Amino acid sequence: SWTAANVRPGSLGYLSGPSGDLTAAEAKLLKRCLGDSDGNLDNNVEVTDWDYGVVVENDGVSSHNMIGAFPHAIKVVPVESTPGYNIHMPGSYHLVWYDASATTGKEFRVANL
Repeated sequence: SWTAANVRPGSLGYLSGPSGDLTAAEAKLLKRCLGDSDGNLDNNVEVTDWDYGVVVENDGVSSHNMIGAFPHAIKVVPVESTPGYNIHMPGSYHLVWYDASATTGKEFRVANL
């Protein structure tokens, strides 16, 4: 369900792991995989050298991290539940950005659902 706790302006969902919210290890691997999204190494963070892919919008009352001009692009491929069943499922592309102010476990925001 869509509530203020799990939806941010400009987003449609969030990434999760196979067992629910991303674990710390899964999030670390994802950050390393995402890397730089805008070609500007000066705004990269952490030892994994990646950036958030966000723009900060302010409505005069509060600030919101929203999808920026250079979000991360990922391809999601279905996991086969039965051998040969998903053979013609090509997967889909999504735009991802990181919202450090989101509810824990819902920081990796996703568009193009």
